Amino acid sequence: MWKIGFAKEWDYWYGKLDNSVLEIVGKRLARIEESDREYEHLGKGLPFFKDEFHDQFRICFHEDKKSKMRTLHFVGDHKQYERWLGMRA
Repeated sequence: MWKIGFAKEWDYWYGKLDNSVLEIVGKRLARIEESDREYEHLGKGLPFFKDEFHDQFRICFHEDKKSKMRTLHFVGDHKQYERWLGMRA
């Protein structure tokens, strides 16, 4: 089991979600917290991992295996993801 933290930017992206997606995001977050699943690394020299769902939504987080902490940074659709990535470059 992992500890979950939230980066300051999380609230901004989470606040943009449609109500129809919020329940699904809650379930995905529970999986991220409870699962020891290996998630796909973003690459591009960025220290983030991603969970993709419904072919268009992503949750991105930083993972510290030593402290078993996953810090959530982003949630949104593909277009929002591209904007978020652009802020990181």
